[in-house]
Amino acid sequence: LIRGFFFWIFPLFLGVGWMLWLYPWFFLFLFGLALYVWYRKFVLMAEALRIISWNCRGLGNPWSIRALHDLVRCWNPKIVFLMETKSKKNRMERIKNRIGFANGLIVPSVGRSGGIALLWTREISLEVKSYTRFHVDAVITEASSDYKWRITGFYGHPETHKRYESWHLLAFLNNQFQLP
Repeated sequence: LIRGFFFWIFPLFLGVGWMLWLYPWFFLFLFGLALYVWYRKFVLMAEALRIISWNCRGLGNPWSIRALHDLVRCWNPKIVFLMETKSKKNRMERIKNRIGFANGLIVPSVGRSGGIALLWTREISLEVKSYTRFHVDAVITEASSDYKWRITGFYGHPETHKRYESWHLLAFLNNQFQLP
């Protein structure tokens, strides 16, 4: 009882001095508020849409698949665009499932060159508009705001004397939709 009196009631008899007794609690409150604001920023940043685009130069060996798996586990992307997979459709389907993606468009390689893949998770609303050996063009609709935006995964022609075809393809894709 005596401790309670001195701890809670005695500061009230000190006049203005009792406010000094509350300062540590006020600073703790401010520190807690600042911590909460920082935490909310961190959570919002962690929930942001992450996209990885990787020229993997072949997914034929276990080390490159392991590197892709580690990359996906580290960054937790919602969309992954892979270029130069050098893999057939069945192999890319197995890799897609191994790294944890539910959806994907896989353009298989021709022989031992090329191959692209656009992979995305279940929570992404993605509609593929067009694709070739060198590009995948898609529209993403955000579930929260119904906002639409465009994503184009592109790999230029490997032969330098045919790069003008790549530029023509990009110009054509640019004129298809008026989306950001």
